Amino acid sequence: LEADQAAIALPENGDDLTQLRLVSIYNPSRKGRGEAVTFPLNDQQAIKHALKRKYQVEIDEYQDNSQIRMLFTLMGAHDVGPLIIQPLLKDAEPIGVLILGNSISKRIFTATEAELCKTLADQISVAIDHAKEYATASAKAQQLSWTLRNQELDAGKRLAAMEAELKKSREEVALFAQRLHQYETEQRAGEENLKQAQARIVKLEKTVERAKAEVEKANQKEKQVSALMGEIESYQKSVAELEAERQNLAAAVERLEQNSYKIEHLNEALSASHARARKLARALKQARARSQQATPVPAALASAEASSQLEDLSCGVIISDASQIINRVNAATTYMLNKSSKQLVGSELIKVIEDERWQKALSQLQTGLGEMVTTTLHVGDNVLRATISPMASSDGNGKEGTVTILYDITAEAESQRARDEFIASLSQELRTPMTSIIGYTDLLVGESVGVIGEMQRKFLQRIKANIERMNIMLNDLIGVTAIDAGQLELRPSIVDIAEIIEDTIIGARAQLEENEITLDMDVPEDIPPVEADPDSVRQIMNNLLVNAIKSTPVGGSIGIMTSIHEEKNGQAAGEEEMVAFLKVAIRDSGGGIAEKDLNRVFDRFYRAERPLIEGLGETGVGLSIVKSLVEAHGGRIWVESEMGEGSIFYFLLPISEQFDDPWSEVEIPPLDLSQP
Repeated sequence: LEADQAAIALPENGDDLTQLRLVSIYNPSRKGRGEAVTFPLNDQQAIKHALKRKYQVEIDEYQDNSQIRMLFTLMGAHDVGPLIIQPLLKDAEPIGVLILGNSISKRIFTATEAELCKTLADQISVAIDHAKEYATASAKAQQLSWTLRNQELDAGKRLAAMEAELKKSREEVALFAQRLHQYETEQRAGEENLKQAQARIVKLEKTVERAKAEVEKANQKEKQVSALMGEIESYQKSVAELEAERQNLAAAVERLEQNSYKIEHLNEALSASHARARKLARALKQARARSQQATPVPAALASAEASSQLEDLSCGVIISDASQIINRVNAATTYMLNKSSKQLVGSELIKVIEDERWQKALSQLQTGLGEMVTTTLHVGDNVLRATISPMASSDGNGKEGTVTILYDITAEAESQRARDEFIASLSQELRTPMTSIIGYTDLLVGESVGVIGEMQRKFLQRIKANIERMNIMLNDLIGVTAIDAGQLELRPSIVDIAEIIEDTIIGARAQLEENEITLDMDVPEDIPPVEADPDSVRQIMNNLLVNAIKSTPVGGSIGIMTSIHEEKNGQAAGEEEMVAFLKVAIRDSGGGIAEKDLNRVFDRFYRAERPLIEGLGETGVGLSIVKSLVEAHGGRIWVESEMGEGSIFYFLLPISEQFDDPWSEVEIPPLDLSQP
């Protein structure tokens, strides 16, 4: 604009226009106080008029105006001249004023310059507004910075609190370990107290002897009885108390010795029964081999030498013909059955022993399901092991009769019963600490007592997986005990096999994740229910899935499939009918089982020196329980394996009779008796 002077005035305090400040002054030949000069609005009526009217004011007559002279003085000019006062507006409201003057050249501003002044005023207003917004944004940014800093401080405090909780959790774990150590210390202290009690008995006996000697000396001094009566009574009371304490301790020691003797006796009897069982199995195997290679049994038994040998045997022998009529018995048989030879010879074999397992074994042998049948019988107070084998005919091509060998295993049965009771008691005692460990582990994994790290979670999951394995082994131990004791109880009901499979997979999730094993399921939605004991079916699935997990290497896969399978039922011609079963298959990706070992998969491995079957993840106890449970439900189990690929375990369970029953889907309306 080629003005001699220029200045911008803004409110001193916010939006209050009563007091203005010259915030910026342009004057090359400046004189006076310079920039940042304040003045009241009432002292400059021209500026007040421009701000009130909100339009530009031009002043060309300025000689005798003291306010204008004062304004030029504030801008640093020593003279006056033409003047333009332009309000600075934002949203039609004044926020300041632009002042232009020509005190040196005295040149009057043109209309173009006046319009340009308005344009510049608009740009200045925008710039001032942007500056204010920038200041406001800067203040907000600083406030947000302080807020973020405060949040970081709060986060640090929360992190410290979480670390304190973690420390507290670790202290609780340490306290639990300390309590466990204290329990073990108390147990060792109890054993030490027992030894001290035995030593104390010896001391008490010596004390009693000394006390008796003192009493005898006191009796010899009859003249001093009246003076020493009180002391004698005190000694007698002490002697009685010591004698009673000695007797109690002696009784306790005797009970402990009896318990120890019983345990040793049971162990010896158990070892002896195992040895006899192994000898018996070898003898039966050898006898069976000789019977297949030797001449027919009836001809051999006709000799006098054979009759003498039968009478000398300690085991009972019963020989019957093809019609199951008894022809010959030895003396051991009459003793075991408590019947004379006349009562036995000529009678029917099936009526000799009144035990349904005896009739079942004979029926099984007669139907040809096995060449030799072994069963356990109860005759009176004795327990007998009966082995029934067919006899070859004289030409060696057919069967002429049967030979039954009886062994008295009463002592072994008592030993087995004591062992089963001990195992059952031990199993129940183990459940309490295992339940406590599982509870504490779940609390730690669930972060109920504090946050845990990834490595800690991995270790806790491994602990939980091993505890679940121990729980499975404990259930197997209880199951073996129940099966051996003949106490297996089934409570059949309608069971959804798909739900059982899902529950089993959820229970084994920790082991699957630990070994990084993938699981594939092929279970149709319309799979029929089975009629079985739910707990038994759950144990069958659990044992087979655990076996598959143990057999499968890290990163392998397991598959579970279900389908409907039909088999023929009935033995006699014309009686066969197709029966529907539910077939469940569990596939692993292990190394497979050799063909020579397939027949031993479901055997129970009692002897530790017997090597485990290669390719089989289970130790043998769980699979033997599975076989017993499946057969108890009227089903069967088998295994198919391919070396280098893996194995597939199949089992069949009877389908519920309610499945595919048309009457179960018919809705019968209720009977309305109110109608005539």
